[in-house]
Amino acid sequence: MSLEVRHHKHLTTLRSFLTPALHTLRTTFTFTSTPPSTSTPTGPAAHNRPTFLSLPPEIRQAIYEAIVHTHPTRTAILLTSRQISMEAQPALYTTPVVFRSQHHLFSWLARSNPRHLRRVRSLRLAITDVDISRLLDDRAPPASRPSLAELYAEEICRFDDALRALPNLVALTVVEPRGLHSKLLRELYKRVLQLIPRRLPRLRELAFAGEARTARCDVGCYRKLAMCGGGQRRR
Repeated sequence: MSLEVRHHKHLTTLRSFLTPALHTLRTTFTFTSTPPSTSTPTGPAAHNRPTFLSLPPEIRQAIYEAIVHTHPTRTAILLTSRQISMEAQPALYTTPVVFRSQHHLFSWLARSNPRHLRRVRSLRLAITDVDISRLLDDRAPPASRPSLAELYAEEICRFDDALRALPNLVALTVVEPRGLHSKLLRELYKRVLQLIPRRLPRLRELAFAGEARTARCDVGCYRKLAMCGGGQRRR
């Protein structure tokens, strides 16, 4: 693909994002407009026309946030150019994030910039059972394999680290594990519920999603209950 064709493709992609974003910004910012010129600039004037990247950084950030909150394929903006990709990445963390297991959450946290994680405000997390593949790995010496209890203890520590990494989380929905038949899984779930109010000081909205319904919880009462040692939700 030639440089000219690639450049045109990037401009087309960026334009598809900017159209709805600029519409949103018009309702937020006041712009000073000047009467349009009837002549087409030529020569040096044509090269001095303002571009998107010549906008002030705070305006560009507002546009990025408008894009990631309104455009259905918001992550495609990262493909327009290297500079735009670097500038737009923090805005992606302001959108609600959803994980179908804590293992996906842990992996995402490990890849993310801690400064960007402070921008996360809303999270939906499904809690699943512990991965016991390490316990069943025949290639590892028996002495190096962790016990089942150790795997669950490690998982609780990882949950603790994950919640600490999201200090500004405001809204959290916990999808309950399916079938709490295992004593270790019940204990893991109980410990996670106890960690939530202690590690998320700014939490204002808390909900529990089961198979049949989603129940919202009074965060203030839940926090007091957890501090008294009774963090498990009553059915």
